[in-house]
Amino acid sequence: MISKILPENVSKISSLSRHRRYEVLIENLMDPSHVPYAHYGIMNVTREGGRPMAIEVKKLDINGFFAQQERGYNKFIPPCVFYAMPKSAANTGYASSGGINEETSENVKARRFLLIFICVPVSPGNSRLIWSFPRNVGVWIDQVVPRWMFHVGQNLILDSDLYLLHLEELKITDIGPSNWQRACFVPTKADALVVAFRKWLRKYSGGQVDFGTKYSGLLPPSPPKEQLMDRYRSHVLNCSSCRVAVKGLKALEVALQVISVASIGIIAAIKQGMMSMAAKSVVVSMAVLCFAASKWLSHFIYKTFYFHDYNHALSPGNSRLIWAFPRNFGVWIDAVVPRWMFHVGQNLLIDSDLYLVHLEERKITDIGPSNWQKACFVPTKTDALVVAFRKWLRKYSGGQIDWGTKYSGLLPPSPPKEQLMDSERSQGTRSCFAGVISVASIGIVAAIKEGIMTMASKTVVVSMAVLCFVASKWLSHFIYKTFYSHDYNHALR
Repeated sequence: MISKILPENVSKISSLSRHRRYEVLIENLMDPSHVPYAHYGIMNVTREGGRPMAIEVKKLDINGFFAQQERGYNKFIPPCVFYAMPKSAANTGYASSGGINEETSENVKARRFLLIFICVPVSPGNSRLIWSFPRNVGVWIDQVVPRWMFHVGQNLILDSDLYLLHLEELKITDIGPSNWQRACFVPTKADALVVAFRKWLRKYSGGQVDFGTKYSGLLPPSPPKEQLMDRYRSHVLNCSSCRVAVKGLKALEVALQVISVASIGIIAAIKQGMMSMAAKSVVVSMAVLCFAASKWLSHFIYKTFYFHDYNHALSPGNSRLIWAFPRNFGVWIDAVVPRWMFHVGQNLLIDSDLYLVHLEERKITDIGPSNWQKACFVPTKTDALVVAFRKWLRKYSGGQIDWGTKYSGLLPPSPPKEQLMDSERSQGTRSCFAGVISVASIGIVAAIKEGIMTMASKTVVVSMAVLCFVASKWLSHFIYKTFYSHDYNHALR
């Protein structure tokens, strides 16, 4: 089909395995309205200045449907194929009311390209997306730029709304596929493709995929967010270009670290007079840069090929605590002790029961805020403040916060414990600073002016390099437990 539409096209096919229902996946690709909101900050879009987008479905039958809009044409070919031809291509005479005209004219050499998506249902809650963007313009780019570089941007866009769609499919499942309109608000002409697909699915497939006796049809339990958005297993393992890129970048990361450490060691142990002070300074500076580059590269590999998180908005189940402990005695301590040292102990106390509180809020949500007493045992006078707060909340706020129409009020799925108690997600920077300080300190000593240190002293410095590196790793562990995630186990063994 692609070769007939674009006889001189460039077509590179890619795929993703997704924790997402087939219906939710394909209608997401059909919906143009979500782009400025779900892909904000990734694509060149703005959340302001929305405008009408007229989409008209021309024909809908068992063979799918064809739709026309101001930007071009769209066609759904059951059960898996959806493609779009932008206006610049459609205006050349290759579009018809029933689809795409496969006959091409030798006299017409226009710029043409397609967006082709193949959505394959695998099991309840899982599907595979295969896509291709064939074109007959800019062919030289594919000969210069490695294929995995295109995948970086494409995966970034496709993954950015994955968690939102996961929550949507859970909501649709609870309501029932036949009542999907209660979970999705689709009042405008811009929603015509989504509405048409749901109509086709209801009319010719009973509103959902029939997996027969192989599966029960129920969604599997919600996986942790890291597993849900695991890019390595969903794409990299199945993509030869990205697999090779990961291996090459990891080898480059190790090479940069080896060059950094080896350079410092060689300078430290080199015979006096063989290198000038300027040359030593240059080598030491390059060693520090190589080590910093290796740590940045490690962070890049993780976000690009393994896991990239997205935060679209604040929501129910999230809050911010601001605290202060003012006093009029012992003020001199604040002038001597850095403020972060106070925060270490304060955060330790505040975080120590965070997971227990998380389990409590889940229990109260299941029972209902108006019946919170069934989840909490508050029989003594020491519980008076808790009881008073709940009374106030019930009397003046209906027992819970009113989020209006912005949120449903439902709690999001429980995140992994490490994510729940994570105060900062930048471990690559943490290790980078610790390692750079270690390497730079040794490099400065190694490049000291000739004659000031003997060969024996330089040998000692090289030996100290190992101890400094070990110390940096211990410091990295301390920083992680203090500023990132500290687990607590309240149960007795």
